[in-house]
Amino acid sequence: MQGFFTFLYELFIGEHPNQAALVRSEVFAIVGLMTLGITFLFVLFYYYVMNSVSTRARYNYTGYWAALLVINSIVAFFVALNKMAEKLEVHFDDYETYFYTFAVENAFYSALFFLLFSLLLKTWSRHAPYVPFRFPLK
Repeated sequence: MQGFFTFLYELFIGEHPNQAALVRSEVFAIVGLMTLGITFLFVLFYYYVMNSVSTRARYNYTGYWAALLVINSIVAFFVALNKMAEKLEVHFDDYETYFYTFAVENAFYSALFFLLFSLLLKTWSRHAPYVPFRFPLK
């Protein structure tokens, strides 16, 4: 699993200029797994809590789905930023550009995972099987 996340994160930002081994071994895998878990929980929350609590289809609009996607991406951004600084023992004043680039890339991947999880899990939703779009058809 570590190799997958290393490939994924180094695809755009490359390796850390000073501490590549530490970042590869301790940051990428933990951040990647946390991002997958958090994103999965957000998708479950949207399709099976928000859209199943009420008897009416209240949240089955793409706008609510997109809002949760954005919130999920913001959470993923801060998770990546926090874990990178925590593992490298860096104070906020000493953050490098690499940290922010990594956090933006993680936010992008969380949005991508949100879309993929949505495609996998939306079919069984009570009120939102067609959000964000009608694919696959029932």
